Amino acid sequence: MANNFLLGRGFEGSYMPSGYPAFVVILDYIDMATPFGLVFANVLLFAVGLYLVYEIVRRVEPDVPGLPVAIVAVSLFSYLSVKYSAKPQSEILFFALSALVLRLSVSLDGPGYRRFVMVAAMVPLIALAIWVRSIGVMLLAAAAVAILVAWTGRLDALSSVAYGGGRSRFIAAAALVCAVVAAFAVAKLGAPVYVGQFEARDHFFEPSALAGHAAAKATIVFQVLFNVPGRLIDSVPSFLAVCGGGLGLVLVALGFYVSRRRFNAVDAYALASVCLLLVWPYYQPRYWFPVLSAAILVSRAAVPFLDIDSGRTRSAVGSPCERRFACLGRRVFYLGGHLLRGSPPSCSRRG
Repeated sequence: MANNFLLGRGFEGSYMPSGYPAFVVILDYIDMATPFGLVFANVLLFAVGLYLVYEIVRRVEPDVPGLPVAIVAVSLFSYLSVKYSAKPQSEILFFALSALVLRLSVSLDGPGYRRFVMVAAMVPLIALAIWVRSIGVMLLAAAAVAILVAWTGRLDALSSVAYGGGRSRFIAAAALVCAVVAAFAVAKLGAPVYVGQFEARDHFFEPSALAGHAAAKATIVFQVLFNVPGRLIDSVPSFLAVCGGGLGLVLVALGFYVSRRRFNAVDAYALASVCLLLVWPYYQPRYWFPVLSAAILVSRAAVPFLDIDSGRTRSAVGSPCERRFACLGRRVFYLGGHLLRGSPPSCSRRG
């Protein structure tokens, strides 16, 4: 696409978004569209994205000092980062743009005018992200939450809406409608290509095809969350890979449940992206790269929830039903750890 543009034919030749080819054209104009220049630009963008992730986690979890470094380290040493950080593909550019949008979305403290300036700054960045990758439309979920935070002045805006008066709920409904309309408009523009991907796959909605799709997606989640490179995944038994992916999804779901009362823009983006990637009929792990840090941050919230013996969890998980569910989750996590290590669980009980 970039070559077509330089030859005067515009960005023709592909239905893919033209944001990254335009970025390559800009590099060409400054004599940086060389192997070294592309790798240097990607590594620089990746470093910027990781710094923004550090700042995001520092703001979202201010009471856990070591967590920002831990999330950045896990993201940095993921096999996805090692494999794609130097490749001339759109993932790194989109990662940096989406991280910048999310950084603005968690910076909505201060006076009212400052909050709305941050929200306004998100708009062109979201447009750029969609131009780079179509999944950028999921950032509209973060924008909807940011609008609520800017309007109410509360970081726990969704909780204030749930327990607030009619005005707060009206604002929530208006923000939701705007986000749905915007998402529908983007999907409608891309419907002949993106929605048609499901129709183009014969028998995709048949039970056997859906079961295969679910198994393939679980395997990819196992690869992404447990850092299993593609060259090693074939050596893992299919059953364990699917169970490991299911375990990862349980952790993510528990993370959303535990942090539901402080649901923020990062959670909204992660939830929307994970849901879309789970149903999208393609199976490349690289699609998960931009949302990896957010997914790890969300799943981290499930760790105290699984430790039912801690007093902190007892206070957070009040009802007997919730405590039994947490105990079951901890035992599933314990069994899953032994399965992933390839050793049978011990039958001994702790005193």
